[in-house]
Amino acid sequence: MKTKKRVNLFNFRALFKYIFFTAIIVFVCCFFMSKKENLFIDEMFTYGLSNNQFMLVENDYQIYSGEEVLLDYVSVKEGQQFNFSNVIFNQEHDTHPPIYYLIVNFISSLNVEKFSLWYGLIINIFFIVIIYWGMYYLIFNILEDETFALLVPIVSMFFYGFVNQIVFTRMYVMLSAISLLFIIHIYNYIKMNYVKKNNLIFYVILFFIIIFGILTQYQII
Repeated sequence: MKTKKRVNLFNFRALFKYIFFTAIIVFVCCFFMSKKENLFIDEMFTYGLSNNQFMLVENDYQIYSGEEVLLDYVSVKEGQQFNFSNVIFNQEHDTHPPIYYLIVNFISSLNVEKFSLWYGLIINIFFIVIIYWGMYYLIFNILEDETFALLVPIVSMFFYGFVNQIVFTRMYVMLSAISLLFIIHIYNYIKMNYVKKNNLIFYVILFFIIIFGILTQYQII
C-alpha cells in the first residue's frame, strides 16, 4: 500500500507570508512615492553625477531655460550607456563613493535620453524590503513574537522620518539596509557563540559588508 506524502504546510504558509507582507511594503512605498512631484537639489545631483558626461562645467555666464537643459543633465545620452568610468570620474571630483551612482546609471542606461523619478525610487523599494525583513528577523529572534515582528516594521514606515527617506532619491535607504545587515551579522555572531571560535566565514562576510557600506556612504564608518 502506497503512503501519501505529507504536504509541508509550513513552507506554503511561510511563502505566502513573505509574498503577502512584501507586497504590502511595495504598495506602501509606491503610494508615498506616487505623491512625489519635485526634486530636492541633492536628488538632482544624484542623477547628474550618475548620468552627466562631465560633472565639472565652466560657467559661461549664459542663461539657460527649458526642459531640454534639465533633461540633458539628468539623463544618459545616446552612446553613453553604462559608462561606469564616467560615474567614477564624477565621484572622484565629488564627496561620495560610487556604488549607488553606478546603480542609478545602470537603470538610467536602460532608457536613453529619458528621465523618471522611478529610476532612483525603485532602488529604495528594493532596499526597504530588505530593511523590513531585517527588522522582522531581529524582532522575532529577540522577542519571539511573530505578530509583533511582522507589524512593527510596517507601522514604522508611516513615521515622518521613514516616509521622508522612502521618497528621497539618495543612498541613505541603501546605507540603512547595509547597516542593518551589519547589525544582524554581529547579532548572529554573538547568538551562535562564535566569539569563542575563530570563524573565518564570519570575518569574510563582515569584510564585504563593511566594504560595500563604505563604497555606498562614508557615514557607515
